Amino acid sequence: MEINRIVEKQRVYFATGATRDVDRRILELRRLRQAIRNHETQLCEAMKKDLGKSTSESYMCEVGLTLSELSYQIRHLKRWAKPRRRGTDLANFHGRSFSVREPYGCVLVMAPWNYPFLLCVEPMIGAIAAGNCCVLPGHIGCRQGTGAGGFSGGIRGCSRRRTGREQRPFGGAF
Repeated sequence: MEINRIVEKQRVYFATGATRDVDRRILELRRLRQAIRNHETQLCEAMKKDLGKSTSESYMCEVGLTLSELSYQIRHLKRWAKPRRRGTDLANFHGRSFSVREPYGCVLVMAPWNYPFLLCVEPMIGAIAAGNCCVLPGHIGCRQGTGAGGFSGGIRGCSRRRTGREQRPFGGAF
């Protein structure tokens, strides 16, 4: 699938508002945690073939830390999503002020080759918890698929300079 089609599908899904519901985000994070647990052995085997990491190193340095981060995000997400009260100026003394965190929309998550799972999935966890849709490029150098894929061969059309946030291909990049 070409990158432009993937990004467009993510934007359309984001526009539905499905990612704004905190309970839905928690459900998606729980599903991700279960998927990682179900495929833990395959992930460790792939990291051994790609990077020469032992099973214990793969779990300790990548999979285990990712599962820990998932649990932390799930546990704190409802509190983080609540509007925060702010001080109100004198001219509006009768009103209430608060700040609301808003998601960027469609974000790009890239990771280096040395910790492909941890450094790709952890930013994705934060992006999902914040209510964003994610695009994860495949890692070209990985033989066994430890890189989270969506497409391979680079990111065409995303380096052009544009003005205005709504015209950029991604709302953010991690």
